[in-house]
Amino acid sequence: MLHIKKRKIKKAVSYAVLSLLAILVLCLAVQLGIYIYKECTKPVRILTDGEMMIGNGLTIEKTGKYTGKYMEDGTDDEVEDVMFIVLKNNNSKDLQYADVKLYKEDEEFLFTASNIPSGDSVMLLEKNRKSAEKKITSAKSESVAFFNNNMSLQKSLFKIQELDGAVNLINISGKDILEDVYLYYKSGGDGLYMGGITYLAKVMGGIKKDEVKQLSTKHFATSSSEIVDIVLVTPAKTEQ
Repeated sequence: MLHIKKRKIKKAVSYAVLSLLAILVLCLAVQLGIYIYKECTKPVRILTDGEMMIGNGLTIEKTGKYTGKYMEDGTDDEVEDVMFIVLKNNNSKDLQYADVKLYKEDEEFLFTASNIPSGDSVMLLEKNRKSAEKKITSAKSESVAFFNNNMSLQKSLFKIQELDGAVNLINISGKDILEDVYLYYKSGGDGLYMGGITYLAKVMGGIKKDEVKQLSTKHFATSSSEIVDIVLVTPAKTEQ
């Protein structure tokens, strides 16, 4: 009889332990579900290795420190340990402009991107040349604008000849082009651009049929630059 009672007690203890473990697992599952829900509904969501989504179809893929030429203002000054981010445009439309703000505790870091094709990325340097050591606590995108029509090289109108420090535009349209021609280019290419800045070169007064116009492009290099857009702009009428 004593042996049977001991077996019953052991079974009761086992059931109690299993019930307790089941309750603990259920509690953990509930807490994990609440945590995942909170994380997924945050404006900024850390994905992997510092990658984060910041709204408007934009993703910060990487952060770090940069040493080299500062390309964001066209000065090409040598800088050291300036904070950078790699920003990706995940939208089907080309990005025209965006401000990105990162926060590390109470300090703000500002980045600006322009003319980023759909699906491509850009390495941006902090606008005030700040360095950073602390962990990012939050990030967001502001003043975001996309092109209504994606950027174009106007291949039916122009043949492009790329040179170091210059670009030739040849009018192959079969007619005179009366509009001013704006050519936009960036450093980098092949899916990763260097710097939020987009450089501009202009032909004012149009281009005649079959004419070749050479644009001075100080920052253009055939090995490390890419033309991203050509726009025809109707000259403003002057009042007489």
